[in-house]
Amino acid sequence: MSKLKAVFLDAGNTILHLDFPFIAEVLSGYGVSPSLETLERSEAVARAEVDRAHVVGTTTDYARWFYYFRLIMSHAGLTSEFDIADAYKKLEARHSVKNLWCRVPPEVPAVLAELRSKYTIGVVSNADGRIKDLLALVGLLDYFSFVVDSGQVGVEKPDPRIFQHALAAASAEPDEVVHVGDLVCVDVAGAEASGIRAVLIDPFDHHTDALCARIRNIGELPAAIARLA
Repeated sequence: MSKLKAVFLDAGNTILHLDFPFIAEVLSGYGVSPSLETLERSEAVARAEVDRAHVVGTTTDYARWFYYFRLIMSHAGLTSEFDIADAYKKLEARHSVKNLWCRVPPEVPAVLAELRSKYTIGVVSNADGRIKDLLALVGLLDYFSFVVDSGQVGVEKPDPRIFQHALAAASAEPDEVVHVGDLVCVDVAGAEASGIRAVLIDPFDHHTDALCARIRNIGELPAAIARLA
């Protein structure tokens, strides 16, 4: 095993989290008032339900959005399909002008600083071409040596070709890299198909059968990376 040289990180639900206060505000307009904790747990359940091979294998990242947000809203207490569809339009409209994944967990900057002091770090994200601008907006861009955005390179995880872009940017071989993400069938499958080891962020133990390293939150990442290195 070669010495670890680089760490690739997913963006959404890894270093950037959903704007749950905004989602709660939207839902309140339909008579539903979930707590932020309820929304966080609802999102994790929805993500696990979407993170299935037959779903990922037959859809694109964007095509899964309505299914994903519908699950979040229904688990959070909004049951009317009409209201769910209407609320989704509001979420989509907001995302078009300000990315819904815009919250930076407080531990992220310190984690990125620690990783950057030891490895080349970059972002590998299924996004819409705007992830670099978003990272700059939230103050994280300078931590990364490169950003690979599926909306710009024209291929998305789990396709191994997106990881080839990242490997070239990092000047690294697959066995010199660890990829960190939140989806088994997207991040883990894509990384492993590329010969890259993976770390899965699994906050509520929805994937206890995953064979890769698992952590509950990004704050646990440096220790997990150290064990793999």
